[in-house]
Amino acid sequence: MLQDPRTARRVGLRLRPPSGTPDRAPLILHSPGLGSGLANGAPWCEAWQQAGFWVATLSHPVTNDDLWDIARGPFRDRMAAALAPAQYPARVRDLRFVLDTLLANESLARGIDRRRIGVAGHSYGALTVQALAGQQGPAQQEPRISAFVALSPSAMSRASAQRMAAVTAPFLCVIGSHDQQVTFSEGPERIRLGVPLAQRLWIHEQVSSRVRALLQVDQADHMTLAGEPVDATRFSRDVVVKPDEQAAAWQRIAQGTTTFFQNALG
Repeated sequence: MLQDPRTARRVGLRLRPPSGTPDRAPLILHSPGLGSGLANGAPWCEAWQQAGFWVATLSHPVTNDDLWDIARGPFRDRMAAALAPAQYPARVRDLRFVLDTLLANESLARGIDRRRIGVAGHSYGALTVQALAGQQGPAQQEPRISAFVALSPSAMSRASAQRMAAVTAPFLCVIGSHDQQVTFSEGPERIRLGVPLAQRLWIHEQVSSRVRALLQVDQADHMTLAGEPVDATRFSRDVVVKPDEQAAAWQRIAQGTTTFFQNALG
């Protein structure tokens, strides 16, 4: 757990060192989706580690699995706090703070190649990736990051999607064939979030063809792309989840994103 002295936010961190790499290795930062923390994206985080990358998975306060802590008040209040506009730039600051911290650590800095840094994120984390890539302008753009992966990207309007034209670095969108809305539940409470599949594709379409890439995963819904076991009492599913099909989807995402980062980061 790291605490940002500027914001007092306590950011969870799981750092996976690269496998079998004696020299400096690239770094990938991973930002989970709403209601998830350090378990998010494990199949591809482990694949990146095995491919020789440092992998840092974040757990963002308020929007992480604290969402399910009943001691924090009524479910709708917790959801409202997680979806408050201030959380979007706060997550960007979390990621920049973790990057600063890792590069300032003398022992880690000797093993991280600061010229080769990538970022990935699912859902809320994809929005964080979009901002870091330049969608929200220079104030949130992170120039030290040179490769971006958005799992389940989204845009609420064509105008916001069009701002992705500002992206100049390699940008991969990972989208499931059933990647649309998801219902968050606690007891009788239900809150439906997400966008139609077409609005996820808008992000890919607006990135320059010079730097964009797309991985479409058949028979995958929004929670397939979370890359972790899904609690059916908390998250709805839009596909019938068969273990072998989910495992195959996770493997495809792990392989596709690994190849993307290897090509983009050299």
